[in-house]
Amino acid sequence: MKQAGISYKLLKKYLEYLAGSGLIETGISRGRISYRASEKGRNFLRQYRILQEMLLTDGQDSVANLVCDVNHNATAEHNHSSAHSVTEIVRRP
Repeated sequence: MKQAGISYKLLKKYLEYLAGSGLIETGISRGRISYRASEKGRNFLRQYRILQEMLLTDGQDSVANLVCDVNHNATAEHNHSSAHSVTEIVRRP
């Protein structure tokens, strides 16, 4: 809380959101509530670090080197909607 510079109220709100999203798990140890990253949370952090490394390694032009493979949702096409789903992010050489 002190390192992040946020209030207890805001910290509690973030923890509730993360737990509700399945990114962290809660438990009780020695009468205290403990938090740890779930498998889903660890996967998110791995992907975040990969993306962060890609962006920081290549400099400002790195965003131009990212290509999103976008697939049209079959339902969206049927309804003539413009909804898309991003399936993967790849790095151009």
